[in-house]
Amino acid sequence: MKKQRILTLCGIVWALCFSLLARGQTPITISGPDTMCKDNIGTYSINMSSNITYTWSVTVAGSIISTTTVGSVQSSDILWTGVGPAVITVLGYNSGSVLVQSGTKNVYVVSPPNIFLTSNAQVACTELD
Repeated sequence: MKKQRILTLCGIVWALCFSLLARGQTPITISGPDTMCKDNIGTYSINMSSNITYTWSVTVAGSIISTTTVGSVQSSDILWTGVGPAVITVLGYNSGSVLVQSGTKNVYVVSPPNIFLTSNAQVACTELD
């Protein structure tokens, strides 16, 4: 019974992968940090294919502030302004404006810690606050 479930699950996964390839879409791998602090900028990159135009988008937790291409690598700098789970999406279109590649990356944005330091140290004749 357990073996049958595993085979069924494998079949479903295979069918999903095959249907994605049958439509001509290939996955895009997005590289960059998985966790970011709020109000920091993260750089994310992809390896480009020739004759493909890429569009970047991000959920409301961030905003794309720049996108640059050097050789076959395209990078986007994202300013993370919200807190919580976020998703980066990159779509690749061929010259006929047909979607042929897609990729997503999950990022978790955290609040920076509130640091409060106290001291009872004294420098010369002045007590430090």
